[in-house]
Amino acid sequence: MYDNNVQQNNINYDQPVVNNQNVSVNNGNGNQSAYVSKPIQTVEYADAGVRLLSFLKGFLILFGISFFVFMIGTFVEIAIHAASIFNNTQIPDSNTFLYLIHILIPIILIPFGYPIVYFVGCLSETHTSKGLWKKGYVVLNEDGSELTTGQAIGRGLIFGFTYLCGLMLVSLITMAVTDKKQGLHDLILKQVVVKKY
Repeated sequence: MYDNNVQQNNINYDQPVVNNQNVSVNNGNGNQSAYVSKPIQTVEYADAGVRLLSFLKGFLILFGISFFVFMIGTFVEIAIHAASIFNNTQIPDSNTFLYLIHILIPIILIPFGYPIVYFVGCLSETHTSKGLWKKGYVVLNEDGSELTTGQAIGRGLIFGFTYLCGLMLVSLITMAVTDKKQGLHDLILKQVVVKKY
């Protein structure tokens, strides 16, 4: 049922599920705040399997990029060595720098790449990873409100901390046992990942 004092077609119902929510209503004389009731939808939370699959896809992409960089660097290094042997010349000092770069890039990308990509995703409109976004999921606060920029930044940082501390398994367990399928960072920040209708 809807509040009879509120015009239904002027209410923004973009947020998935909240009953008796304080919304902005355009009554023709300017926006006013009012509490209205609306039909409660069934919320579809992103479960551990969906989120793990999204994480693995992102991780494999970063691993593939790291492997590609490593192989290119290796082939260049072999070519430099072969040229120096063929021409009977000394291997240039720049080869040492190249060697360090093509070794260090994969080492940096694999552990740190995903948190950085996820952090960027948190600053997007959906505040989540691209994999979950493609499946139609968004991140909201537990009360159904959208994340502020500060909350989005906090989400990226907290996720990065839990990831780098090796707490992903703990997050998977909390997703499996909590009603709203929340990971450790979700519980800390009081946020949920839901399907947007």
